[in-house]
Amino acid sequence: MPSARLAPDAAAFYAAQSAFSDPNDLAPLYADLPNDAAQLPCMARNLMIHRREGEPFGHAIPQDRLHNDAETRYLDDILRIIIERDAAPLTQRHDVRDRFVGVCRDFALLYGSILRHAGTPARLRTGFADYFGSNGFHSDHVVAEYVDPKAFGLHPPQEGPMCGEWFVAHDIRIDLAALNRVETLLWDTWGAEPDSDEKLTDTIRAPCDQVSLVTSDYVPFDAARTLFTQNDGLRTSRTVLSLAPFNGPSQVTLRSGLGSSTSGRRGERRGPGSMCPVALRPGSAPLLRPVCRDRRTSARRTARRRRCPTSSRREQGPSTTLRLTPPRPCLADSGASAQSEMY
Repeated sequence: MPSARLAPDAAAFYAAQSAFSDPNDLAPLYADLPNDAAQLPCMARNLMIHRREGEPFGHAIPQDRLHNDAETRYLDDILRIIIERDAAPLTQRHDVRDRFVGVCRDFALLYGSILRHAGTPARLRTGFADYFGSNGFHSDHVVAEYVDPKAFGLHPPQEGPMCGEWFVAHDIRIDLAALNRVETLLWDTWGAEPDSDEKLTDTIRAPCDQVSLVTSDYVPFDAARTLFTQNDGLRTSRTVLSLAPFNGPSQVTLRSGLGSSTSGRRGERRGPGSMCPVALRPGSAPLLRPVCRDRRTSARRTARRRRCPTSSRREQGPSTTLRLTPPRPCLADSGASAQSEMY
Protein backbone atom coordinates (compact mmCIF):
# COMPACT_ATOMS: atom_id res chain seq x y z
CA MET A 1 0.00 0.00 0.00
CA PRO A 2 1.31 3.50 -0.74
CA SER A 3 2.64 5.58 2.13
CA ALA A 4 1.36 9.04 3.00
CA ARG A 5 3.52 11.71 1.37
CA LEU A 6 4.37 15.20 2.55
CA ALA A 7 4.37 18.11 0.16
CA PRO A 8 7.47 20.33 0.36
CA ASP A 9 5.66 23.09 2.25
CA ALA A 10 4.32 20.62 4.82
CA ALA A 11 7.74 18.97 5.21
CA ALA A 12 9.38 22.36 5.79
CA PHE A 13 6.70 23.30 8.31
CA TYR A 14 7.15 20.16 10.41
CA ALA A 15 10.94 20.28 10.17
CA ALA A 16 10.97 23.68 11.89
CA GLN A 17 10.92 23.97 15.67
CA SER A 18 7.87 25.41 17.42
CA ALA A 19 7.95 27.77 20.37
CA PHE A 20 7.34 24.68 22.51
CA SER A 21 9.93 22.32 21.01
CA ASP A 22 12.80 24.79 20.43
CA PRO A 23 15.87 24.02 22.59
CA ASN A 24 16.98 27.65 22.11
CA ASP A 25 20.32 28.29 23.87
CA LEU A 26 20.58 24.61 24.86
CA ALA A 27 20.74 23.38 21.26
CA PRO A 28 24.47 22.53 21.68
CA LEU A 29 23.34 19.62 23.89
CA TYR A 30 22.11 17.95 20.68
CA ALA A 31 25.52 18.16 18.98
CA ASP A 32 26.63 14.55 19.52
CA LEU A 33 23.27 12.80 19.30
CA PRO A 34 22.87 9.84 16.92
CA ASN A 35 21.34 10.51 13.51
CA ASP A 36 19.36 7.27 13.55
CA ALA A 37 15.73 8.14 14.34
CA ALA A 38 15.17 4.61 15.68
CA GLN A 39 17.78 5.13 18.44
CA LEU A 40 16.45 8.44 19.67
CA PRO A 41 13.34 7.16 21.52
CA CYS A 42 15.59 5.01 23.71
CA MET A 43 17.72 8.06 24.45
CA ALA A 44 14.66 10.10 25.44
CA ARG A 45 13.50 7.15 27.56
CA ASN A 46 16.77 7.24 29.49
CA LEU A 47 16.30 10.89 30.43
CA MET A 48 12.69 10.73 31.66
CA ILE A 49 10.38 8.67 33.81
CA HIS A 50 6.60 8.80 33.62
CA ARG A 51 5.10 10.04 36.85
CA ARG A 52 3.14 6.79 37.19
CA GLU A 53 6.26 4.66 36.91
CA GLY A 54 7.68 5.17 40.39
CA GLU A 55 6.44 1.81 41.67
CA PRO A 56 7.56 -0.26 38.64
CA PHE A 57 11.02 1.28 38.97
CA GLY A 58 11.08 0.84 42.76
CA HIS A 59 11.51 4.60 43.12
CA ALA A 60 9.62 6.93 45.45
CA ILE A 61 9.24 10.04 43.28
CA PRO A 62 9.62 13.22 45.38
CA GLN A 63 6.32 15.06 45.64
CA ASP A 64 7.61 18.35 44.23
CA ARG A 65 8.81 16.57 41.07
CA LEU A 66 5.65 14.49 40.83
CA HIS A 67 3.53 17.63 40.98
CA ASN A 68 5.64 20.14 39.08
CA ASP A 69 7.93 18.57 36.44
CA ALA A 70 5.11 17.85 33.99
CA GLU A 71 3.98 21.48 34.29
CA THR A 72 7.09 22.43 32.31
CA ARG A 73 5.59 23.70 29.09
CA TYR A 74 8.67 24.37 26.94
CA LEU A 75 11.40 21.99 25.85
CA ASP A 76 14.32 24.28 26.73
CA ASP A 77 13.05 24.40 30.32
CA ILE A 78 12.74 20.60 30.35
CA LEU A 79 16.34 20.27 29.17
CA ARG A 80 17.43 22.73 31.84
CA ILE A 81 15.90 20.54 34.55
CA ILE A 82 17.49 17.40 33.06
CA ILE A 83 21.04 18.81 33.05
CA GLU A 84 20.67 20.46 36.46
CA ARG A 85 19.97 17.03 37.96
CA ASP A 86 22.61 15.21 35.93
CA ALA A 87 25.11 17.08 33.76
CA ALA A 88 26.08 13.91 31.87
CA PRO A 89 25.61 13.96 28.06
CA LEU A 90 22.09 13.29 26.82
CA THR A 91 23.33 10.09 25.22
CA GLN A 92 24.17 8.66 28.65
CA ARG A 93 21.51 6.80 30.62
CA HIS A 94 20.55 8.85 33.68
CA ASP A 95 19.80 7.27 37.03
CA VAL A 96 16.04 6.98 37.52
CA ARG A 97 16.33 9.21 40.61
CA ASP A 98 17.66 12.06 38.47
CA ARG A 99 15.28 11.83 35.54
CA PHE A 100 12.67 14.37 34.53
CA VAL A 101 9.26 13.22 35.84
CA GLY A 102 6.82 13.78 32.99
CA VAL A 103 3.96 12.35 30.99
CA CYS A 104 3.74 11.04 27.43
CA ARG A 105 3.57 14.54 25.98
CA ASP A 106 7.03 15.28 27.39
CA PHE A 107 8.60 12.13 25.91
CA ALA A 108 7.05 12.97 22.54
CA LEU A 109 8.07 16.64 22.67
CA LEU A 110 11.71 15.80 23.42
CA TYR A 111 11.82 13.23 20.63
CA GLY A 112 10.16 15.60 18.18
CA SER A 113 12.52 18.42 19.12
CA ILE A 114 15.61 16.30 18.43
CA LEU A 115 14.23 15.11 15.10
CA ARG A 116 13.40 18.64 13.99
CA HIS A 117 16.84 19.84 15.05
CA ALA A 118 18.33 17.28 12.66
CA GLY A 119 16.05 18.53 9.88
CA THR A 120 13.62 15.60 10.04
CA PRO A 121 9.94 16.63 9.78
CA ALA A 122 8.19 15.55 13.00
CA ARG A 123 4.91 16.30 14.74
CA LEU A 124 2.95 15.32 17.84
CA ARG A 125 -0.42 13.54 17.58
CA THR A 126 -3.09 13.19 20.24
CA GLY A 127 -5.82 10.58 20.58
CA PHE A 128 -6.72 7.37 22.42
CA ALA A 129 -5.19 3.89 22.69
CA ASP A 130 -6.40 0.54 24.00
CA TYR A 131 -3.01 -1.14 24.42
CA PHE A 132 -2.43 -0.13 28.04
CA GLY A 133 -4.77 -2.79 29.38
CA SER A 134 -7.09 -5.62 28.41
CA ASN A 135 -10.44 -4.14 29.44
CA GLY A 136 -11.09 -2.26 26.20
CA PHE A 137 -10.74 1.20 27.75
CA HIS A 138 -9.21 3.79 25.43
CA SER A 139 -6.67 5.93 27.29
CA ASP A 140 -5.74 9.48 26.40
CA HIS A 141 -2.35 9.33 24.67
CA VAL A 142 0.26 11.30 22.63
CA VAL A 143 2.71 9.99 20.06
CA ALA A 144 5.46 11.59 18.00
CA GLU A 145 5.39 11.04 14.24
CA TYR A 146 8.31 11.58 11.89
CA VAL A 147 9.06 11.36 8.19
CA ASP A 148 11.16 8.37 7.10
CA PRO A 149 11.98 9.42 4.49
CA LYS A 150 8.71 10.98 3.30
CA ALA A 151 6.12 8.95 5.17
CA PHE A 152 5.18 9.59 8.76
CA GLY A 153 6.10 6.82 11.19
CA LEU A 154 5.81 6.84 14.94
CA HIS A 155 7.47 6.15 18.24
CA PRO A 156 5.47 6.67 21.41
CA PRO A 157 5.73 7.99 24.92
CA GLN A 158 1.18 7.88 28.44
CA GLU A 159 -1.67 9.23 30.43
CA GLY A 160 -5.00 8.06 31.54
CA PRO A 161 -8.41 7.67 32.96
CA MET A 162 -10.68 10.52 31.98
CA CYS A 163 -13.56 9.65 29.72
CA GLY A 164 -16.65 10.96 28.04
CA GLU A 165 -17.60 12.74 24.85
CA TRP A 166 -16.35 16.06 26.26
CA PHE A 167 -12.87 14.59 26.77
CA VAL A 168 -12.79 13.24 23.23
CA ALA A 169 -13.68 16.74 22.01
CA HIS A 170 -10.81 18.17 24.08
CA ASP A 171 -8.30 15.74 22.60
CA ILE A 172 -9.49 16.50 19.07
CA ARG A 173 -8.74 20.21 19.64
CA ILE A 174 -5.38 19.39 21.20
CA ASP A 175 -4.50 17.17 18.24
CA LEU A 176 -5.36 19.87 15.71
CA ALA A 177 -3.22 22.34 17.61
CA ALA A 178 -0.32 19.85 17.65
CA LEU A 179 -0.66 19.48 13.89
CA ASN A 180 -0.09 23.24 13.78
CA ARG A 181 3.00 23.03 16.02
CA VAL A 182 1.30 24.43 19.15
CA GLU A 183 2.38 21.76 21.63
CA THR A 184 0.77 22.93 24.88
CA LEU A 185 0.48 20.92 28.07
CA LEU A 186 -2.09 18.15 27.96
CA TRP A 187 -4.34 19.92 30.43
CA ASP A 188 -4.25 23.37 28.78
CA THR A 189 -7.70 24.51 27.66
CA TRP A 190 -8.99 27.50 25.74
CA GLY A 191 -12.20 28.76 24.21
CA ALA A 192 -15.51 27.02 24.87
CA GLU A 193 -14.33 23.73 26.37
CA PRO A 194 -16.93 21.90 28.50
CA ASP A 195 -15.98 19.77 31.49
CA SER A 196 -18.87 17.31 31.22
CA ASP A 197 -21.03 15.69 28.55
CA GLU A 198 -24.00 17.69 29.80
CA LYS A 199 -22.26 20.93 28.78
CA LEU A 200 -21.22 19.68 25.34
CA THR A 201 -23.62 21.49 23.01
CA ASP A 202 -24.13 20.94 19.30
CA THR A 203 -22.41 24.28 18.70
CA ILE A 204 -19.24 22.97 20.37
CA ARG A 205 -19.62 19.49 18.87
CA ALA A 206 -19.90 20.62 15.24
CA PRO A 207 -16.35 22.01 14.75
CA CYS A 208 -14.91 18.97 16.55
CA ASP A 209 -16.68 16.71 14.06
CA GLN A 210 -15.20 18.78 11.25
CA VAL A 211 -11.71 18.47 12.74
CA SER A 212 -12.06 14.70 13.16
CA LEU A 213 -12.65 14.33 9.42
CA VAL A 214 -9.44 16.23 8.66
CA THR A 215 -7.21 14.55 11.26
CA SER A 216 -8.09 10.92 10.54
CA ASP A 217 -5.35 8.89 8.85
CA TYR A 218 -3.74 11.01 6.11
CA VAL A 219 -3.93 14.69 7.11
CA PRO A 220 -4.34 17.30 4.34
CA PHE A 221 -1.81 19.92 5.42
CA ASP A 222 -3.60 23.01 4.06
CA ALA A 223 -6.93 21.88 5.50
CA ALA A 224 -5.43 21.39 8.98
CA ARG A 225 -3.72 24.79 8.81
CA THR A 226 -6.85 26.57 7.59
CA LEU A 227 -9.12 24.98 10.21
CA PHE A 228 -6.77 26.02 13.00
CA THR A 229 -5.70 29.49 11.91
CA GLN A 230 -9.10 30.73 10.70
CA ASN A 231 -11.36 29.35 13.44
CA ASP A 232 -11.36 31.37 16.66
CA GLY A 233 -13.06 28.53 18.52
CA LEU A 234 -10.31 26.04 17.66
CA ARG A 235 -7.19 28.19 17.56
CA THR A 236 -5.13 28.23 20.75
CA SER A 237 -5.46 31.56 22.52
CA ARG A 238 -2.44 33.47 23.82
CA THR A 239 -3.71 32.92 27.39
CA VAL A 240 -4.88 29.41 28.31
CA LEU A 241 -6.56 27.92 31.36
CA SER A 242 -4.20 25.25 32.68
CA LEU A 243 -6.03 22.59 34.70
CA ALA A 244 -2.95 21.20 36.45
CA PRO A 245 -3.72 17.78 37.99
CA PHE A 246 -1.83 18.52 41.24
CA ASN A 247 -1.51 22.29 41.39
CA GLY A 248 -5.01 23.32 40.37
CA PRO A 249 -6.29 25.67 37.65
CA SER A 250 -4.45 28.83 36.64
CA GLN A 251 -4.39 31.29 33.76
CA VAL A 252 -1.14 31.04 31.79
CA THR A 253 0.05 33.43 29.09
CA LEU A 254 2.06 31.54 26.49
CA ARG A 255 5.39 32.79 25.23
CA SER A 256 5.29 35.44 22.57
CA GLY A 257 6.54 34.60 19.10
CA LEU A 258 4.36 31.54 18.46
CA GLY A 259 4.10 32.83 14.94
CA SER A 260 7.59 34.18 14.56
CA SER A 261 10.47 32.33 12.96
CA THR A 262 11.82 29.49 15.04
CA SER A 263 14.91 27.38 14.59
CA GLY A 264 14.80 24.36 12.28
CA ARG A 265 18.06 22.63 11.40
CA ARG A 266 21.14 23.16 13.47
CA GLY A 267 21.64 26.92 13.57
CA GLU A 268 19.10 27.53 10.79
CA ARG A 269 16.12 29.85 11.12
CA ARG A 270 12.82 28.73 9.69
CA GLY A 271 9.58 30.41 8.72
CA PRO A 272 6.44 31.10 10.80
CA GLY A 273 4.24 28.50 12.43
CA SER A 274 3.04 26.99 15.72
CA MET A 275 1.15 23.84 17.12
CA CYS A 276 -0.15 21.79 20.32
CA PRO A 277 -0.51 18.01 22.01
CA VAL A 278 -2.10 15.44 24.61
CA ALA A 279 -0.71 12.07 26.21
CA LEU A 280 1.71 9.06 25.52
CA ARG A 281 2.97 6.01 27.37
CA PRO A 282 6.65 5.00 27.36
CA GLY A 283 7.51 1.50 26.23
CA SER A 284 4.58 1.02 23.85
CA ALA A 285 3.98 1.64 20.20
CA PRO A 286 0.64 2.11 18.37
CA LEU A 287 -0.83 5.06 16.62
CA LEU A 288 -4.14 6.59 17.60
CA ARG A 289 -6.52 8.86 15.86
CA PRO A 290 -9.54 10.87 16.94
CA VAL A 291 -11.77 9.67 14.11
CA CYS A 292 -15.52 9.49 13.51
CA ARG A 293 -16.93 5.97 13.64
CA ASP A 294 -20.49 6.53 12.38
CA ARG A 295 -22.16 8.39 9.55
CA ARG A 296 -23.29 11.25 11.77
CA THR A 297 -19.62 12.05 12.57
CA SER A 298 -20.52 12.62 16.19
CA ALA A 299 -17.67 13.60 18.49
CA ARG A 300 -18.83 10.95 20.92
CA ARG A 301 -17.58 8.34 18.44
CA THR A 302 -14.40 10.02 17.33
CA ALA A 303 -11.94 7.80 19.17
CA ARG A 304 -10.31 5.10 17.09
CA ARG A 305 -7.11 3.18 17.62
CA ARG A 306 -4.56 1.55 15.40
CA ARG A 307 -2.90 -1.61 16.57
CA CYS A 308 0.82 -2.13 16.67
CA PRO A 309 3.21 -4.40 18.62
CA THR A 310 4.06 -3.06 22.05
CA SER A 311 7.31 -3.37 23.94
CA SER A 312 7.44 -5.45 27.10
CA ARG A 313 10.77 -4.03 28.17
CA ARG A 314 10.21 -1.59 31.00
CA GLU A 315 13.44 0.32 30.39
CA GLN A 316 13.31 0.18 26.60
CA GLY A 317 11.78 3.06 24.68
CA PRO A 318 9.47 2.48 21.72
CA SER A 319 11.15 1.00 18.69
CA THR A 320 8.43 0.32 16.14
CA THR A 321 7.89 2.46 13.06
CA LEU A 322 4.51 2.70 11.36
CA ARG A 323 3.79 4.14 7.97
CA LEU A 324 0.46 5.76 7.39
CA THR A 325 -1.49 4.57 4.39
CA PRO A 326 -4.37 6.87 3.47
CA PRO A 327 -7.45 4.85 2.40
CA ARG A 328 -9.02 8.03 1.00
CA PRO A 329 -8.89 11.77 1.64
CA CYS A 330 -11.07 12.81 4.58
CA LEU A 331 -11.49 16.39 3.39
CA ALA A 332 -10.35 18.05 0.20
CA ASP A 333 -7.36 20.34 0.52
CA SER A 334 -8.52 23.91 0.73
CA GLY A 335 -5.48 25.13 -1.17
CA ALA A 336 -5.28 28.11 1.17
CA SER A 337 -2.33 28.94 3.36
CA ALA A 338 -3.94 30.83 6.20
CA GLN A 339 -1.94 33.23 8.34
CA SER A 340 -2.53 34.92 11.65
CA GLU A 341 -0.57 36.95 14.12
CA MET A 342 0.24 33.95 16.35
CA TYR A 343 0.31 31.08 13.89
